[in-house]
Amino acid sequence: MAAVLSQATAAPVVGLPRALLYHKYAPLWKTFFESLGCKVLVSPATNRAILTQGLQLAIDETCLPVKVFLGHVHSLIEKADYIFIPHILTLHASERMCVKLFALGDLVRNVFRGVRLLEYDVDNEKRRTEFWGMVRIGLRLNPNIIAVLRAVFAARAALAKHNQAELLKQQKQVEAEHDCRVLVVAHSYVTHDALMGQQVSAILRNLGVGVVYADIADSDAARTRSREISADCYWTYSKELLGGLAIYKDSVDGIIFLTTFPCGPDSLIFTLCQYVLKDKPSCVLTLDELQGDAGLKTRLESFVDILRIKKEASR
Repeated sequence: MAAVLSQATAAPVVGLPRALLYHKYAPLWKTFFESLGCKVLVSPATNRAILTQGLQLAIDETCLPVKVFLGHVHSLIEKADYIFIPHILTLHASERMCVKLFALGDLVRNVFRGVRLLEYDVDNEKRRTEFWGMVRIGLRLNPNIIAVLRAVFAARAALAKHNQAELLKQQKQVEAEHDCRVLVVAHSYVTHDALMGQQVSAILRNLGVGVVYADIADSDAARTRSREISADCYWTYSKELLGGLAIYKDSVDGIIFLTTFPCGPDSLIFTLCQYVLKDKPSCVLTLDELQGDAGLKTRLESFVDILRIKKEASR
């Protein structure tokens, strides 16, 4: 089917699973492939059908975001010529990504036999930078190096513009007047996933709470501020979350640490955060495939009630 589609459109169709790092780098990837003349096909927002398919393809011990990711890949497999999957090992010296972020390609190749992948290889410790990773993919799709370089620069500019817009939106949200404000500390692929973090945000907003996200912060500032919480964290995206927590913690009334089962780094980092920030009300919510909306809503309502009682008592 993908081959027929490609012949009809005279352009390769690149599938982007709407999961994991898509929520952080979507403007970069979409602009890059579109600038090369590709058709970009993004999988639907996460729903129960996608999750169910992912559960059937993954072993039980796999973390929830990877199960969701496999469901998204399955939704694209017969519709795209290529599936784009990032392979990111290191972005900074002496730091690492969670193993799932550099094992995705191998996982997908073993689950979906014969799949055609475009892999984005980034390992700064071995001088495999994002820039040259994009150039290598671009040359596979378009032999014109000038066109590829233009696509890379356009994509990086699109990501920078997107990040600035999100930061401005976040700042306005922090400064907005609400009865109370809550900081959600979670990875982008949890926070902004329709079936995971977005249901938490929707419940909080329905309760009249201003929602602030720790993952939306200037990455350089966040990396510097992360030392206020921990000087030893070596997971890059966890380190950025710690920095976001340090930046926003004094502007909110409470903190929700949102994790997915069974995430080892989150269980360590979030426990540390609660120990360091003893005076700030917080709770940890762990999401899994069995999570019911009613139980989640009850816990959030109880937490918001506690925040409002504490706020009223301090007046």
